[in-house]
Amino acid sequence: MSENAHLIAITDVFSEAEKLQLFAKLVTQCQKDIFRAGIDYEIPEQLNPEQFFGVIKELLRDLMNYDFSSFLNLLYAVDVSEKKIKAFSSIVVDDIAVYASFLLIEREWQKIRGMYYLNR
Repeated sequence: MSENAHLIAITDVFSEAEKLQLFAKLVTQCQKDIFRAGIDYEIPEQLNPEQFFGVIKELLRDLMNYDFSSFLNLLYAVDVSEKKIKAFSSIVVDDIAVYASFLLIEREWQKIRGMYYLNR
């Protein structure tokens, strides 16, 4: 999947989250798992989806560069597929950060969306 495909797919996630009025819950779920992974980082409030993606991407890039074990802990806490991470072929940190951000947000959205439809 190319970077453009990831960005299209993440746009679809954000569109659905906003349509269902669940974008704030998506951000809250990500924050909860960041803390659960032992990472002392607070997502700024009042972000739009594009800004939110950028914040997650920067966080993951910084973790890969400076605290790789926390990066892995976060992916584990969110339950990002290890198989999908290993299948990514780029070794460029920025490319991996974009892909990992997509996977993290996509997985968090699966959780939020599932609960939404379960409780309807």
